[in-house]
Amino acid sequence: RNQLMCPNLLKRGVFHAPLKYKSAPRVGVTIESALDYCYDLLSPGGHCERILPSTYAVWRQESEEQCKNPKFSKMVYENPANGIVKSLLEVDYSARVAYERSKTSTFKFYKCIVIALWCLTMLVELREIVMDLTWAFRFPAASQFGEDAVKTHQDVEGNTKFTIQGITPFHRCWVAVLCFARLVMTGILLFVGVNYLLKQTSYIDLIMDAVALGFIMEISRILYAQVLHEEIREQCEALDPMIVPMYGIDWLNRRPTLVNFIEVFAVAAVVAGIMYVWYHGTVEPLYEALECACLGEGPHCREADKFSYDFWYKYWKEDVPNVFKAVAKMKSNYERDGVAIATPGTSRQSLWQWMHRPSGDAQQTLGPFP
Repeated sequence: RNQLMCPNLLKRGVFHAPLKYKSAPRVGVTIESALDYCYDLLSPGGHCERILPSTYAVWRQESEEQCKNPKFSKMVYENPANGIVKSLLEVDYSARVAYERSKTSTFKFYKCIVIALWCLTMLVELREIVMDLTWAFRFPAASQFGEDAVKTHQDVEGNTKFTIQGITPFHRCWVAVLCFARLVMTGILLFVGVNYLLKQTSYIDLIMDAVALGFIMEISRILYAQVLHEEIREQCEALDPMIVPMYGIDWLNRRPTLVNFIEVFAVAAVVAGIMYVWYHGTVEPLYEALECACLGEGPHCREADKFSYDFWYKYWKEDVPNVFKAVAKMKSNYERDGVAIATPGTSRQSLWQWMHRPSGDAQQTLGPFP
């Protein structure tokens, strides 16, 4: 992909055959000469960039943006011909490293905990919405009590307390509308928050994103404490509890601890399912794509499969020497048949005379091409 990959190519065995069998003069027989040959090909403005179509430059630029910053680690390469050892820097890229870290069991467990806590927060919010809706639908109407819909009395400490016995239809409708709006917002926050947390591949970023989501849930409480007038807040807090019958199964309603256990296990099962779908449907394919684009490796990478170690071993050990042999044979055939080879020291006059000989003689001289 670029000149930083040259040590990786050495480690992968791309130049193993020419170093060992001395089959490619351009590669040479030393680690330094092989690296120089690789740098000439892959450096900016090198042979690949000058010869290959513009799509290569576009792919190179896009892959650098996708792979992000390079990271280096020490590696040691031994020349297969003479055993000389050289220390080199093996390159990797932050995007691939981040997704590799996200695939570890520790990070998966950490992410499960963070997402489960967010889901539990949304569950608490949903429980409050259900409680408010139950109150709005089942609390008695104010018309049943006339002037005594709201009563006041003094508690044992002498503080004024309010008892609400019924609510008006207007009040009931607005509470229901607000509860439905909260329900929609909770669903959006749950979906966006889970997706937001799933995409993180760093421990610090994951916990900071969770803190930011938690702050969003605290906005309503901050507004209640800071914006609402103190007198109105005291009146709200001085209300006596309003009791209404719950919806649902009565046997479970009488066992809140069991309901809490069911909710926790349900959240754990949902989070496990989300993690399974996310990692098998998104993280694994994306990691394999980054591994192929950044390093040219991976079990499903076409580049790694097509240009494997065996391919390069055969290319340098057999194909390249065969090319030299074929060129040498072609040259010897032409020289034997009297064809002048145009070299800096060759007479142009002899070549001109041969090109203008009679057609029958030329055909007889050239014969069939090899």
